[in-house]
Amino acid sequence: MNFLPRSLYLSKDTQSIVIDENNFEALQRVIQDIFCLNNSANDIHNFNPGNAKAKEIADKLMRGRQRVAAQKGEGDGSIFV
Repeated sequence: MNFLPRSLYLSKDTQSIVIDENNFEALQRVIQDIFCLNNSANDIHNFNPGNAKAKEIADKLMRGRQRVAAQKGEGDGSIFV
């Protein structure tokens, strides 16, 4: 791995990959998909409640997440930039 002024150069044996401004956004989207970073903290799909009590707990957790996000003033900024 070599850090160049405007890119990142990865190589192993006969393979090499250059990450630069031309492919950074694609790499960023793939990493977000792999680590499930595309879902917002308030997304109901984060929970899959099995019964009424589980749904009640999930709703309570969602309200707590929303409160914390509002206090922090969180947006949909990128963690990779």
